[in-house]
Amino acid sequence: MKWITRERPKIDRIACPWLIKRFIDKDAEIIYVPFNEVKTKASNSVPFRLIFRKLSIHITELAAHLITSSKNTV
Repeated sequence: MKWITRERPKIDRIACPWLIKRFIDKDAEIIYVPFNEVKTKASNSVPFRLIFRKLSIHITELAAHLITSSKNTV
C-alpha cells in the first residue's frame, strides 16, 4: 500500500513511517510530496498524518480518563 505525506517532515511525522512499517504495513511505500500535491495524489494512497492525528486524539482521551479515574481511587 502507498502512504503519503508532505515533504520535509517535522518531528511529529518522522516516526510515522517506522510505525506504519513496523505495526501496520510492512510492505508500505512512503511517498513525500509537496504540500499542494498531497490532496491530488492521495487518491491512490493513504494520507498517514490523518490516521495518526485520530490515534493521538484517542490516546489523549484515554490518558485523561486514566488520570481522572486514578484520582478517584486514591
